[in-house]
Amino acid sequence: MKIIFHRLENNDLPLPKYATEGSAAFDFQACLTRQAVIPGQAASEISDVIRIAPGEVILIPTGFKTAFKNAVLKLFIRSGLSIKGITLANNVGIIDSDYRGEIFIAIRNESKHHQIIVHGQRIAQGILEPLTQCIIEEGTIDITQRGTGGFGSTGN
Repeated sequence: MKIIFHRLENNDLPLPKYATEGSAAFDFQACLTRQAVIPGQAASEISDVIRIAPGEVILIPTGFKTAFKNAVLKLFIRSGLSIKGITLANNVGIIDSDYRGEIFIAIRNESKHHQIIVHGQRIAQGILEPLTQCIIEEGTIDITQRGTGGFGSTGN
């Protein structure tokens, strides 16, 4: 599969890349030479450092647009940030193949302390996976051994 990245204005970062030969995901960096967005607030000043308050959600620019076919780009938070209490605001980001805007990483500070993101910091990981859309239709469903047993119903 191929993914194309288009570099946006004021982006001095390298292309997203795999950190090692065995890496499952490629890294996105914070492009703080572009405008970060705090939902519900006025536009922030461009700065090489962003301070995120406890409970705050912020959209971090990557400085790239992307194009790919017959796939989905899934975004995950980097593990080094997750142990500090930084998560993706929606747990897993999904970028559809027809989206052509800048990729932003929506992060939330779940910790009790202010957290710092700096320009060029690796903040998210991307995995490009093949996509097969299913046929959606209405009908009846068969009965199984599990039936309507919910969470934990197959455990011992």
